[in-house]
Amino acid sequence: MVHLLKNRPYTYLEILVVLAAILMIAGLFTINIRQAALEQRFESDVNELMGQVKLAQNLNALFGIDIEIQYKKINGELHSKMIPTGVISEGFDELLKKSDRVYNFNLQWEGRGFTKLEEFPLRFNDQGYNTPLGILTIEGYKTLYVAFPGYPIPLLPQTEVPSLANIEQRNMSLYDQLTPFVFQDPHVH
Repeated sequence: MVHLLKNRPYTYLEILVVLAAILMIAGLFTINIRQAALEQRFESDVNELMGQVKLAQNLNALFGIDIEIQYKKINGELHSKMIPTGVISEGFDELLKKSDRVYNFNLQWEGRGFTKLEEFPLRFNDQGYNTPLGILTIEGYKTLYVAFPGYPIPLLPQTEVPSLANIEQRNMSLYDQLTPFVFQDPHVH
């Protein structure tokens, strides 16, 4: 009797059940791999965006180069371009040209300056004394927020929505703290 069960051929139903199970497992792995690839691409693009913003912030604060980063939607893609608003050396000009990027997410600016979704500039002026103040919303694989406090500090994306009122209040508090020192310094004009 045992010998008869060993040699029994498989039915079409059994083969279909096994194939269906294999296809379902393969489908789950494909979905997970695709989601991981989308998340990785988003994080890579966000890191590039933050690198571009940090470059503008550093060039402005360290070298006194006034820079505007323009964000524009062109054919459904978000393009960024760093533009100096003053005279700069050829080396810095080449560096800024190489930093142009295309992103696969949407940006929205809320705060000082422009609030238009598809086209707005972030301006870094006056050697770090006049930088963007507001919230940059990055909408892609997930939504991230970057709080710009109006002075050069390290900027980090976060998942919680920052309050524009709190950012403005901290900016004014810092301004009030620093104002007496600036007016006492004989080197500041």
